[in-house]
Amino acid sequence: MKGKLSLVLLAFILFLFGCQKGDVGPSGPAGPDANQKYINGAFAGTVTGIKRDGSPLKENFNYQYANGVEGYTKSSPPTLYLYRAENYGNNLSILSMSLKALDKGSSNQNILLSADNSTYFSFSKETSSTSLYSVSSRFIPMGFNVVIPIDTLKKSTYPLDFSFNYFVNGGSAFWGVNNYSSLIENGQYHYGFSTVDGATVYFSEPNSTGSFYKIVDAAGNTSNTSSIYGGLTLKFDANNNFIFYSGATNLSLTVPMKADTYSITNYKYDTSTATLSFNYTMRLG
Repeated sequence: MKGKLSLVLLAFILFLFGCQKGDVGPSGPAGPDANQKYINGAFAGTVTGIKRDGSPLKENFNYQYANGVEGYTKSSPPTLYLYRAENYGNNLSILSMSLKALDKGSSNQNILLSADNSTYFSFSKETSSTSLYSVSSRFIPMGFNVVIPIDTLKKSTYPLDFSFNYFVNGGSAFWGVNNYSSLIENGQYHYGFSTVDGATVYFSEPNSTGSFYKIVDAAGNTSNTSSIYGGLTLKFDANNNFIFYSGATNLSLTVPMKADTYSITNYKYDTSTATLSFNYTMRLG
């Protein structure tokens, strides 16, 4: 699920325009950055929140690498699309945003964040040579409800691992379970859901019986019985959301998601130097 995430951009500045082998010698100075030409200002700040394991998150970041020419569109209102990455070609740590300029060029000019699904933040950090953690979210400026197929308070009994995807389209927010799979076997269609220990539990489709079909553990071993999941039934609610029942008991949970919020302050654009700067805070979920 989308957790609480606060993003503070402290400052953004943008300029719109066949021998014998000898002994190993000393290391020379570092060469120039091959991607220096893509550095154009920076998004720099702090991301704070709570990790999935409940531990606090507070990390500084500095994203400098752009991926193209930037400038206001000729649309009404004019729109400016910005993108910066921690490293050129790295999609794990980026911030992209879309800004609308109201009354552009006048003394009353105001900058707003576009609700067009293009404002996105991600941060990743290596914790060892073989692992990293990552946080990411897309700005959604409206509230909506998410239906968790099984209440998270029942996770100790039914350790299914649900995660969700969120996006905006046409001014409306949409979401969905993004870690389920599908399987056609014996001429029947089935849905598979991951467990916290790497297994996949399959159920027949809700429009059929929705009953338990089989479980495949992380090693690939299959069982057609399960003391945990054998009594569950997969169904659709009135809005075609996945929900699980145990007998006549609905196990799902509906969670209201609050709208994401943001603020833009200290907005300055110097026409003589084509320098744009502002402070930006975004709070997600």
